[in-house]
Amino acid sequence: MPACQMTASRSGGRPRIAWLAMAVLVSWAGCALAADAVPDLTGTWQGTTQAVAFGRLTHAKPTTKPTFVSVKLTIRVQQQQGRVFYGVKQSKRASEQLVGVIGPGKTVSVADEDGYYAGTLLASNKLQLIYLEAGQQSRAAGYIVYTQVK
Repeated sequence: MPACQMTASRSGGRPRIAWLAMAVLVSWAGCALAADAVPDLTGTWQGTTQAVAFGRLTHAKPTTKPTFVSVKLTIRVQQQQGRVFYGVKQSKRASEQLVGVIGPGKTVSVADEDGYYAGTLLASNKLQLIYLEAGQQSRAAGYIVYTQVK
């Protein structure tokens, strides 16, 4: 019998198609549920920001003109309840309280004591954020990818 020859089935293959359709629907439902799962951000995240800033800066030396800076930062997400969380952002120079929210599509928004982050959870351990600060004493814009270390 040739390898590609089909054998006849008394049911005409309909039960097999029904089972296949059921399996596809169940797997799609599982994917939809997994897509709605809220990621757990608790723990320690580290990265180095690339920024331009001036004024009385929290995590870099004060400057009177726009200056490019690179600062190692650590975020510790201390508690999370559903989509909202809080924690601390630290550098060698300072520490700030922060609050945040996980939005649809794995978007993440964070507010610290003087600025705001907006970004995306790239993977379960990679968080890409853009930072903006527009205060009376300082201005800053930066980009960072945090990696979860604990």
